[in-house]
Amino acid sequence: MLSRIKLMLPDKVDLLKDKHIAIFGLGGVGGYTLESLIRSGIENIDIYDFDTIDVSNINRQLIADSQTVGKKKVDVWVQRAKLINPSININGFNMFIDSTNIDTIDFSKYDYVVDAIDSLKPVLKEFIKKVER
Repeated sequence: MLSRIKLMLPDKVDLLKDKHIAIFGLGGVGGYTLESLIRSGIENIDIYDFDTIDVSNINRQLIADSQTVGKKKVDVWVQRAKLINPSININGFNMFIDSTNIDTIDFSKYDYVVDAIDSLKPVLKEFIKKVER
C-alpha cells in the first residue's frame, strides 16, 4: 500500500505508522484528515463523533452519498478505512463530546489528537490543557 511513499521517504514511513491517533469530529475537516491518515499508512486510529450522515453533508464530506445518508459517521468511516487498508486498527466511538464525559477518555494512550469538533472546541482544548499540567 505504501510503495510510492516508501520510494520518496524510505526512512520516514515507520515514524508515524505505529503511532496512535485520535480524531474528534468527522465532518469536513475531520473526514479529510482521517482519509489522509488512512492513505498515509497510519494503522492505529480512534475516531469520535455522534452524528449521522445527512443529505446536507453530500457536498462537502467524503463519506456522504445517497447510500450512506442516515448512517452513523463512525460506522461508515470504520468500514471505509478497512476497505482502504485491511490491516488498520480503527475504533469508532459514537459519542457526543462535552464537559460531562470528556474525562472518560484516556488521552494518555494517544500520540496525537486531532480536534475537528465544530461546536465544542473550548471543551477539548481546555481538557487537554488540564491533562498536560
